[in-house]
Amino acid sequence: MAVYELLLKTLTPLHIGDGEVLRRDFDFAVQGRKTYRMNVDAVLEAKEAKWSAAQGDYPLPGKMLDAPDYQNAALFRYSLRGAPRSERTDAELRSFIKDSNDRPYIPGSSIKGALRTALAWHGWSEVKPELNRNTIGRSRGWAGQGLERKLFGRDPNHDLLRALHVSDCIGPQQSGEGLILVNAQVLTKKSAGSPVELEALQAEAQFRGTVTIDETLFAPWAERELGFGNRRRWLTEMMARAHAHSHARMEQLAEWFERADDAETVAGFYRSLLNARVGENRAVMQIGWGAGWDGKTFWTHLQEDVRLFEQLVSDFRMHKAGKGSPARKAGDPFPRSKRVAMVVKEGVAKPAAPLGWVLVELKPVGKLPAEWAETTRAIERAASATIVEPMLAKPTSPPLSGPLPPPRAAPTPKPPLTPTFTDLPKVGDRFKGEVFHVEGRTLELFIPGLDDTVAYAHIAPEDNDTSKKYAEGDTVFCEVISLAQQGKVWEVRCRRG
Repeated sequence: MAVYELLLKTLTPLHIGDGEVLRRDFDFAVQGRKTYRMNVDAVLEAKEAKWSAAQGDYPLPGKMLDAPDYQNAALFRYSLRGAPRSERTDAELRSFIKDSNDRPYIPGSSIKGALRTALAWHGWSEVKPELNRNTIGRSRGWAGQGLERKLFGRDPNHDLLRALHVSDCIGPQQSGEGLILVNAQVLTKKSAGSPVELEALQAEAQFRGTVTIDETLFAPWAERELGFGNRRRWLTEMMARAHAHSHARMEQLAEWFERADDAETVAGFYRSLLNARVGENRAVMQIGWGAGWDGKTFWTHLQEDVRLFEQLVSDFRMHKAGKGSPARKAGDPFPRSKRVAMVVKEGVAKPAAPLGWVLVELKPVGKLPAEWAETTRAIERAASATIVEPMLAKPTSPPLSGPLPPPRAAPTPKPPLTPTFTDLPKVGDRFKGEVFHVEGRTLELFIPGLDDTVAYAHIAPEDNDTSKKYAEGDTVFCEVISLAQQGKVWEVRCRRG
């Protein structure tokens, strides 16, 4: 067995639910800017006189508390900084997972699930599973199982991650310690959904656990039965692969929040994190509530075939639009919303932080294999060229506590426009192209200086993030993201911007 100590630090508020929804005045009470989880039996016992005096209309536990009662620790299991936005009785608060002594912990399954998603996404290009409607399946609950079998193994007994064991992570040892109340909302680029109140771990909470890799499953005798082959290095390179997956997601998330209303703080957090070198055997990951569709699926690989992806969105009813929202059109960006923590100032809620980002580090118990460090360095160099220390600002307003994202970082300057080309464009080049063909949100454009029999620009629907309808002859700013040869002609794939 290869054994590692797992160290985890939260970078933003983190919510992992236990399935319980707490209700105001039934389970918790609010005094000032603090929320108190009641010991209901103790409250009823202390307020027996009030209860006995009731004539059929029995008061709720929270309604029987007076101001001095909040100084009596025996009446409460624990307390949280922050308060729900709703003052109505029965207002809901989603509970964080805890042990029998009300101490929050992080399930090993949450961490292993995030690692599995990252390994699947990163290893896709190595295994090259066949992507079609049949391999995805027809059941929403088991969607993608055929693809997972191609990536990890044909059944649980032959699954690569049978060799990986992640323990639950233990942190603060006092009841409710490290928890705060977070006001969250589902955010689109132009609006926010209904408020959601969460018990969440504050930023900079620290937890410990263990990771073990069963090396006997890679022995020659096991290889003949299990057939893991060169996928052993998926575990050797696990942390670097996980960080590369997160880095790719953060690039898209930074762009998304830069285009959302009032979300500069969140965009700045992602830009800062993109510039952070985490070091060897470490990875930034997103777990829990708020990780989103892109953080829990095959993500970009499912979107490569636009027609197939639109069929999946329809078949599995993945697009959730509120009343009055426009119906989804083929090629519209997906997903259209993100979950974020909010700061409320003078009755106005603004996005303050993403949810669920953690820094995970593995420390070997014993000598670390040399290939681990070598492959980690190689993948980290590919994931991020800029090297700076992570920067997280201190909180400035309730209800969040612990470090919040820094003020918005200055956006990375885009390269200047190339007025004309004498050779094929390179990835990262920007130019102004003229539209010669439109199909929905798909655009094809002339590249300045090049004949369309040599190369043309192509903007796919997912890279055309605007509701504007273009027509032939319109000009569009393009940024090259890849090139592909179609016969004798080069298709220069671009994003708008």
